[in-house]
Amino acid sequence: MVITTLDPAIQSYAEHSGMHVNRHHSLVTTIQECFARALEEGDIIFHFQPVVDAVTGACLSSELLMRWKDGAGNLIAPGLYITAIEENHDLMKRTGAYTIDRALSTYASWQQHDAAPSQISINSSPVEVADPSYADRVLDALDRYGVNPTHLQVELTEGRRLLNVAQSQASLMKLAVAGINIALDDFGEGYSSYTRLIKLPFHTIKLDRAAGQEYLASRNGMKLLARLIHYASQHNKDIIVEGIESADQVDTLVRAGISKIQGFVFSRPLPEQDFLQYVRDHPHLMPPTRTVA
Repeated sequence: MVITTLDPAIQSYAEHSGMHVNRHHSLVTTIQECFARALEEGDIIFHFQPVVDAVTGACLSSELLMRWKDGAGNLIAPGLYITAIEENHDLMKRTGAYTIDRALSTYASWQQHDAAPSQISINSSPVEVADPSYADRVLDALDRYGVNPTHLQVELTEGRRLLNVAQSQASLMKLAVAGINIALDDFGEGYSSYTRLIKLPFHTIKLDRAAGQEYLASRNGMKLLARLIHYASQHNKDIIVEGIESADQVDTLVRAGISKIQGFVFSRPLPEQDFLQYVRDHPHLMPPTRTVA
């Protein structure tokens, strides 16, 4: 990661929190220290973005998205700090544990009030997945909050290299066997996409905004999308397209055979109460909970 200057929002957070920014530290270290303080102070919050069935309009699931508030209460863009956090494995482990805990405690509360969509999704870093204790931490949290594993989806970004392929495979397989849905996020960014689908236990392919726009932009792109849809149907995998912003794009995707869509055309990421209102306005009949062998 190359950072040449400290972002003003993070500088503002440090000053507002009374932190002394040591000019002799690297900028990455400064970001890590500010973020660790934000975790302790409760300045890391979460928003929720729905995944919608474009045919029925129902809210199927929610992706949990981490947000960091600066000194003025504004949100700091994740791209300014995520990679810096991943360089500190202990901080990444703490962040992942915090995220899992918040996701499952929140989802358990929704279930108690009959307000939960079918699934909640969390993003897991390759740093986390390569940790031998990762799968057990996730399963322990599910047990602690009484959430059935089938209601959790773990998303791993396809464009990032796995740090320990063998351990990552073992972690993901343990989660999959327990009934957790594994999603390959940002599919198509690199690192042998189809090879990963074959070797790792992914159930869902997520196309990010750039990939979706590329497929929709030309006849050749639509042919490639048709091939991906055929592959998914042959291998019992779902496809979710992210970043969709217009009704015309939705119509094109539905005609192509994709109905699970995430994007501003339906909703931006929302604070919890706004998301729950969205779920109430776009109800989804919960399917029977499947039994995991």
